[in-house]
Amino acid sequence: MPAFLDWHDARHFDRTGDRPCRWCGRPTPLRDDQRRPSHKVCAENALNSDDGGPLPPRTGAAADPARFENWRHSA
Repeated sequence: MPAFLDWHDARHFDRTGDRPCRWCGRPTPLRDDQRRPSHKVCAENALNSDDGGPLPPRTGAAADPARFENWRHSA
């Protein structure tokens, strides 16, 4: 059964601004339990993946950061 994270605690939101997600590289105001930038969905995907690791280097937004410059999650 997949794991789902509970990020209702306000400490998971950083009002100082967006930082690149440790998994996908896209901007996020969310922080994990160790205060590292991370989308909740990205953290759940990593937790539920077979290897439990991040995306390979130079993939996703990390490969083309300009493409995600003004990116925001849709509501």
